[in-house]
Amino acid sequence: MYERFTPRARWVMEQAGHEAKRMEHDYIGTEHVLLALLQERHGHAHRVFKQLLTDLKKVGRETEKLAERGSHNLAIGKLRQTAHVKNVLKCAQTEAQARQLPQTGTAMLLLGLLQEEDGIAAMVLTQNKVTHRGVGSILQTMAKSHVDLAKEDDVATRSMLSQPWAIGAIAGVVVLILVAGVGKGLGWW
Repeated sequence: MYERFTPRARWVMEQAGHEAKRMEHDYIGTEHVLLALLQERHGHAHRVFKQLLTDLKKVGRETEKLAERGSHNLAIGKLRQTAHVKNVLKCAQTEAQARQLPQTGTAMLLLGLLQEEDGIAAMVLTQNKVTHRGVGSILQTMAKSHVDLAKEDDVATRSMLSQPWAIGAIAGVVVLILVAGVGKGLGWW
């Protein structure tokens, strides 16, 4: 079902199911996808959120407040996706295709949520001044800055390795591991 999604986008959809269960819902709605997106900390959607939102936790609280708690009588088995979520997924894939991306990532899920205007996620996002146009503008700026929107899974690694101290720190750790292994092999400790 998610074979054209990046690993981070797949994780978001899996986490949305966990959010639904935590809230005692027997379905996955846009609110669950948004809560999962807010938890994901390394994808492109998170980079967009950092530019547009000052308080991610506040958005999460507002989302939970609008989504009422479910009953304790949860059906065992696979959670169904609401029609809104199915439309979000379709819109996200369309957004990825329009940008000629080989996979659908977290930013495309965010754009899909904003297109499903009747969903709780879109209501919360627009109340917090996150719009389709604003997200699209940030993604366009990212693309102009040579951020590969098709590859979000190494964002954290790339940003860490761009720090001048990172290569030295990694080399130091490797040396320590080697010295410890050699020392132990020689019976030094």
